[in-house]
Amino acid sequence: MYIRTLILTLFVVLYTVPSIAADEIPGVVTGTLAYRERIALPPNAVVEVELRNVSLTDVRATVIASQTIVNPTQVPIAFRLEFNPRQIEPRYSYVISARIMIEDQLAFINDHAYLVLTRGHPDRVDMVLRRVQGEGKAQAPDRSEQDDHEARVTATLDGLGTDLLRVDGTWKLGAVSARYTALLRGELPVVILESRTQLVPGTIAVQFYFEEGRLTRYEEDSEQPAPALSKPGGGVQKVSLRLYFDGADRYVTGWKTVDGAPVQPKEHEVLSAAAQARLARDRLENPE
Repeated sequence: MYIRTLILTLFVVLYTVPSIAADEIPGVVTGTLAYRERIALPPNAVVEVELRNVSLTDVRATVIASQTIVNPTQVPIAFRLEFNPRQIEPRYSYVISARIMIEDQLAFINDHAYLVLTRGHPDRVDMVLRRVQGEGKAQAPDRSEQDDHEARVTATLDGLGTDLLRVDGTWKLGAVSARYTALLRGELPVVILESRTQLVPGTIAVQFYFEEGRLTRYEEDSEQPAPALSKPGGGVQKVSLRLYFDGADRYVTGWKTVDGAPVQPKEHEVLSAAAQARLARDRLENPE
């Protein structure tokens, strides 16, 4: 009888005391933004900071609060996001996302998740952003460079070191065929590079980055026929896509350029990137 009473008491305690009480969640998140480059921001710079719910896997994050800072002071730049604490669910995960725009071009962005508020995370963060201005053009090589798969592998190894195990393979799905190279540490992928071709003219270069076998970054550069509506006379458009994930296939932030012009990544591109990463990992375990 005593044991049954003890078990019942423990059950009641566990299910009536939440890990974080809703009234303990503050209604504000503060912090600073900085970057490593020793350059000054021009007067036309614009800072955009958001508090996002990233709890739902494979779904784009919901924005809880945002702040736009026009003509900011030099780094570190202070920000303050105010919100209704009732919008925060203690069981969910929340991140701060930030970017700096210069002349409507993306210049800096955070490339990993800064978790806040719940699950023991703070209500203040000091963020370091990554410079990306001009990367869309630099990372969208001409067709001959995209076809040189070995050059991409060599460049990646130069950045990561040569202590990685290399695994090569190919795959084909419908009109798309690809060659891939996986760079492993132990049995887990660090980077998987794919060079794809398809029946219609065009090439696609894709790279997946992992930590402990989990997706953290997706990169895609392509040269493909432009849609008739965007280029009535035909031609080729260059697209660069960068998506960042939190290591659990949850989208954190990202950017995209089409012929050098910034556009917002689409939801289907986020979902596709996470799905492609799972397929790339599966191919290592079950090569064709």
